[in-house]
Amino acid sequence: MLMYYQPVFEFGNVYTIDSIRLSLSFLSPKAVNKFLDELSGIIGYTYYESYKDFSYRHLFVFGTKGHSFSLGVGFNGSSSGDSVKGMLDFNPNKILGDVHYGEGFVRSLHNPFSLDDMSYVSFCERVKSVFLDVWKLLQKYLLHTYLKRYDFAMDVPMLRSDVQLLKDSRKYSQFYKSETDFTEYLGNVDTVGRVKVYNKQLESGLNYPLTRVEITLDSLNYDEMACKFPQIYLRDMIQLDSDKVLVQLLRKTPSSDLDFYFRQMTRPAKKKFKAILLSKQVEIPQDIFEKVVNTLNVWIV
Repeated sequence: MLMYYQPVFEFGNVYTIDSIRLSLSFLSPKAVNKFLDELSGIIGYTYYESYKDFSYRHLFVFGTKGHSFSLGVGFNGSSSGDSVKGMLDFNPNKILGDVHYGEGFVRSLHNPFSLDDMSYVSFCERVKSVFLDVWKLLQKYLLHTYLKRYDFAMDVPMLRSDVQLLKDSRKYSQFYKSETDFTEYLGNVDTVGRVKVYNKQLESGLNYPLTRVEITLDSLNYDEMACKFPQIYLRDMIQLDSDKVLVQLLRKTPSSDLDFYFRQMTRPAKKKFKAILLSKQVEIPQDIFEKVVNTLNVWIV
């Protein structure tokens, strides 16, 4: 099943914030030390220390792989003020979202809370509780938090093969296993404008079709988002005619190859098949976007 935190629903689609990266500014070096002392009393983390340039001196990873959040304290930069910088990276859907999983147990190489098996529901609630404790502790010692970037997510109740991403000037990459199991990317990792489209049904083990579209942003402005949002088309309502075999083959063609075939068609044929295959363009309504991104304000202090 899925976990959502403060979702917004619209005509079957679900909109959420799926990842948040905050930049932290502590009050002073003394405040950093006090924070670290108090943080040591909270269990459930793996600690890493680094002296590499442009990394964090203290890195804490709470939870376990697939369900965790990260806290970095003391940036190893070139400025004297970098020692009071930090970062907090978390997925609000997973860390704070409502849990609808059935029974089951966390069986991993590293369960930070117990040597025994723990139900998945209990584990999720424990990570959530620890996150809120860490956030509350941070408020005592922070001067500011800044929104570095976040992922705006849209879940579409359609098969992955019926959601078509078109290439643009951004770097394009794809991991293709089958007609239903493939992921497409635009842009570079951890950069604004990065787009990911993948089969959420397979990832979450759902019994109904669901495709997720994610875009990485650093602004809450709708116009800036709209400029970066790619061309995505829904093609579930296809009227098959005498060309049904060709249409079916084109539906199975990755977007990276569609342009190749379109270029070989006559202009009327190209217009016809584009109208069939690219029947409905995805657009994010401004009111929906603003409702979703308003949930980010609680993390900016």
